[in-house]
Amino acid sequence: MKTGQLLLIYSVTLVAIATLALLPLLSAITAGVLAGINGCLLDEATPHPCLILGSDWGDTLYNMSASFWLILFTLPAGVLLFTIWLMVLVAHLWRRRK
Repeated sequence: MKTGQLLLIYSVTLVAIATLALLPLLSAITAGVLAGINGCLLDEATPHPCLILGSDWGDTLYNMSASFWLILFTLPAGVLLFTIWLMVLVAHLWRRRK
């Protein structure tokens, strides 16, 4: 396998790890933006009605915003996996140079 292909595989995997680690944050931001665009109230106390395209998305937006707390688990796991995978990449490249 060529070095370029190897770097592509490792970089795609690193981006996937980072994306999965930050997915709860992206979900909460998306919920906030959707609620803001449609003039809906969004908080962590209770779901509020929010009509988007004629249907109520209040519960969905509430769940999306509350999923932010999952970042307490996904972020440390993502940092750990990212670091390990980065060390594997460096070790792999170092072995190939020898």
